[in-house]
Amino acid sequence: MLLNALKDDFSVICSNQTESLMSLQLQYITDPAGNKTAVVISYAEWVTFERQYQKLLKKLDVLDTIREGIQEVKEARRIGKPLQTLEDFLHES
Repeated sequence: MLLNALKDDFSVICSNQTESLMSLQLQYITDPAGNKTAVVISYAEWVTFERQYQKLLKKLDVLDTIREGIQEVKEARRIGKPLQTLEDFLHES
């Protein structure tokens, strides 16, 4: 259930990022044969894009960490390993 919610969140994040990418004003540099060789965007758009990209990486890292935690809990339950309580976790030094 939580994993499905994470997948939904990821889909929303990707959708939002795709919309942002679609609004970029791109210019292309081509070679003499007309093949695209480079992309040019304004510096302001690059800064916005980079900021959004960094936020996306952080969100993906959090989601991946949660996914790993869920897998660890499943494995611990499968082999009968006792899990740490929230109270014990909060009182660790």
